[in-house]
Amino acid sequence: MNDLENEQMIKLIQTILFEMSAGNPGAISVLRQLFEKYPNELFDILEKMKKYNIIDYHIWVLYKEHNKNIDDFVKHIQNLE
Repeated sequence: MNDLENEQMIKLIQTILFEMSAGNPGAISVLRQLFEKYPNELFDILEKMKKYNIIDYHIWVLYKEHNKNIDDFVKHIQNLE
C-alpha cells in the first residue's frame, strides 16, 4: 500500500468512526481502542455493530456494561447472531 492509499484508508476509517460515534466522546474513546487493539478485525466488528445498531451512545453503554473492558466488549459483539 503506497502513502496515498494509506492516507485514504486512514481518512475512511476516521469517517466511519466519527459517523458511528455521532460525536459522542465515550463512543469515540471505545472506537479508538478498537482501532488500536483490533486493527485486523476492525471492519468485521464495526459491521456487526452497525447491523445490531450499536452506534452513538449505545457503544458507550455496552462498553460500561462490560466493566470498560475492551476485550469483553469485543467478545460480546463477536458472539452476536
